[in-house]
Amino acid sequence: MSDLETEDLDSSINNGIVEGAYPVKLSRKTQENIECVVNIDISTQQPLKFVSVETILEDYDHFKENSDFSSVIQVIKTCNLTDVLLVLNRIPGNINNFLLCATQDAIQEYLRREEDSESGLLDLVSEYTYKPPSPNPWQGLGSDKEIENDWVKDCRPRIHLNIKLALRKPDFKFSDRGVEDVKDGYVSCEPFQDATKWSEVRSMERGMQAVPILMENGTQTHLTHPKSVYIQYESRSFSDDEMRKAMSSDKFKSFITKAENLIEMAQSEGDIMGNIREDVEQFYLRDHVEEKIETQMIEFLSLSDLVFSRNKRVKAVEWHKHFNHITAMACVDNLSYDDHIESLSKRLLSPNYILIWSTKHFIYPQLLLRAPDDVVLLRWHPTESASLIGGLINGQLVIWDLQNYIKMLENLECTWDHRKMNNGDVFTEWNEDKGFIPVLHWSAQSAIDQGHLEEVMDIQWVPNSIRYDQESSFPKESSGMGNYPQQLMSCARENYILVWQIDIKPVESAETSFNSSTLNRSVKDRRESFKSESSKYKQVIGRYTHLELKWKPIYKLGFLKPDSVEERFHPMCLQAFAILDRPEHVDLHSLQPGGSVASSRRSSVSNASSKDEKVSNSSMEHHKNKDKSSNQPLITAVPTFLLAGTLQGAVFRANVSVNKINSETGELTVNMQWYKVVHDGPVNAVSRSPHYSDLILTVGGNLLIIWRETELNQPLIVKSSDQFGLTKGCWSLSRPSLVYTSCEDGTIQCWSMLAGGNSPIHEQNISGYTITCITGYEVVEDENQYLSTADTTGSVRLLKLPPNLQDIGLTEREDTEEFTQRETERLKFMEERAGSEEKKEKIIIKEKEKKEEASL
Repeated sequence: MSDLETEDLDSSINNGIVEGAYPVKLSRKTQENIECVVNIDISTQQPLKFVSVETILEDYDHFKENSDFSSVIQVIKTCNLTDVLLVLNRIPGNINNFLLCATQDAIQEYLRREEDSESGLLDLVSEYTYKPPSPNPWQGLGSDKEIENDWVKDCRPRIHLNIKLALRKPDFKFSDRGVEDVKDGYVSCEPFQDATKWSEVRSMERGMQAVPILMENGTQTHLTHPKSVYIQYESRSFSDDEMRKAMSSDKFKSFITKAENLIEMAQSEGDIMGNIREDVEQFYLRDHVEEKIETQMIEFLSLSDLVFSRNKRVKAVEWHKHFNHITAMACVDNLSYDDHIESLSKRLLSPNYILIWSTKHFIYPQLLLRAPDDVVLLRWHPTESASLIGGLINGQLVIWDLQNYIKMLENLECTWDHRKMNNGDVFTEWNEDKGFIPVLHWSAQSAIDQGHLEEVMDIQWVPNSIRYDQESSFPKESSGMGNYPQQLMSCARENYILVWQIDIKPVESAETSFNSSTLNRSVKDRRESFKSESSKYKQVIGRYTHLELKWKPIYKLGFLKPDSVEERFHPMCLQAFAILDRPEHVDLHSLQPGGSVASSRRSSVSNASSKDEKVSNSSMEHHKNKDKSSNQPLITAVPTFLLAGTLQGAVFRANVSVNKINSETGELTVNMQWYKVVHDGPVNAVSRSPHYSDLILTVGGNLLIIWRETELNQPLIVKSSDQFGLTKGCWSLSRPSLVYTSCEDGTIQCWSMLAGGNSPIHEQNISGYTITCITGYEVVEDENQYLSTADTTGSVRLLKLPPNLQDIGLTEREDTEEFTQRETERLKFMEERAGSEEKKEKIIIKEKEKKEEASL
């Protein structure tokens, strides 16, 4: 250490500087470089500042010997600190304006001194006494005078009246007189026998004296108003003299002169407000009225019955296809599996009713439909408005005929028996005789041994453009439903689909009662348990009585995995499916001139396996002989596809027009085109878009997936819900890009195809219980869109959608089409690239194998 440094250190010790603190003089430029400017970063109130060692070394490297830290650079290099402490030197007359603490002891000492100095500012000896602030005197600006003028004051003079009655001396005198002094001075009341007969005589001794009461009351209403400089109760305007004085003042003239250029500039621009727009908007913000837009779903109507649906699980809700105010509702008991088995015999004798509701008369159901067992699925007939079909829990199908009441429901009439409604009797249990709601029986049920073995999961009507018949096993082109009976497909938790046909009995024989001799005797015996002594069951039950216990499926479709050689159905449990007819895909050039069904089918099934001799196409062989005949009409196999979901979370697509028939069992086998396990739970819903025929929605587990089944064999859009599991899903009826899903906790979610991410654009809890059904509902009269939901409490709710969920945008349809097309091309490109990479890997592996074989 030099002599100069030694002298500075000695002088610092003498001046009370702690050991390890070195006085330095820092120029203004150095203070700015290390961000320690006096009176900005450091001051007498905050005299301490930490500076990193790296900053000081950088300053020394840049200025070398000219640096202000050159005198203490060796101390800084040898200290083991990352930050040093700069202390503002408050000793008067010292040229060094800072102290640099390079040791930990010096830093702690100065921090302690600063803490002690701050604590010394507090007066801990004298007792603190709170002194409330004194209010400032109120300064009136004139409004108080107007308020006081409006006060009601008692300013009228009082009138005092003294009224006295003059005393008058009486002109007569009173004296005492005896009774016997005069004649007739008294009249005696002798007792006698009263001849009047009184039923009950009561006496009451009371005395009454009228006493005048004089009361003096006064009423005064005090109108008090708070006085404040910020409150003005009534607008005030200048008088003519005040306005004339203000307009002629020099202050107003100078303001107009300054604002003249701004006014001329605003007049020259297209925008009137111009540069003062922000100021004007801020000024008028006080008059801004907030417009409230409804963004939540509102419950419009609730359908629930205290007897038939309360605390029950709604399994199916089906709105009528022609009359949008009619809906059918099926409920089952909320029972566990063990309780369900124990109550099986009771439910067979008195199963739950099907409720037919009308939104015009929604207090009670309009009709009650009896069923052989619990109904879990309902579908209205597409052409016969009075026919309703349902699926039972035991695998049967049931048909009801409502032709006796459909006209009343169509005309918005009430079907209740008001004579029984107005009766004063009170019944503890439901009785069909005394009840005012009409009860109908089923018209026909399918054969038990020919239907499903499990609970019916889905029913879909065969499109009008195709039909099945006994001549061939593939769907043909249909000329219209007026010429052929209606057909449908059904599935259960099995690995096959059944094709059914509904034949309507002629009208003249439709009215058949239970006592008719045309009915099967076994059917009468089986229903005898439901009869009573009265004749309530002797009624018409519809046009389908000829199908009672004789209704059987015409075909059974089984499915094989893609490129499967085995003829055994793939083990799976179907949950839901959608039928997709593609008549525009018929290849007429592949048909031979004058060809028959067999000739057209040969090209489509040429790739099928022919190893099993038992499997043949009987319909083809039947028509081979007809090929030789003259001029036979051309019958075309319409390409018809099925997209189905399974209990295992898989989705597959199959072309049912390409099938093989087993000559012994008559079963049809169809090869799947693709089979994908994509859902993390059972597929609960498969729905076709009402806007685009090639978009299919599947819901299962926590995923909702949108497929474009004509172009891709993989999902187009996949979205995941982080809430509870999804139960059902449906498309929006007005907006092509929106999808609704329901959750187990009673939440409704709205998803947009155009929005990215896994978050719904709208989410609302409406029930608090598991939602079992969800579908769109539209009312043409008021042009509103609704959402129909049902839950495990036995209630069906109609929710009115907010405007942002039902009004379609100007370019939403075009944006949706463009998005689906762009996403399809992207997925195709990725699939092709993955396929080319797999081919390259296979080629590389083969070349390696060849090289290894050549080396050996």
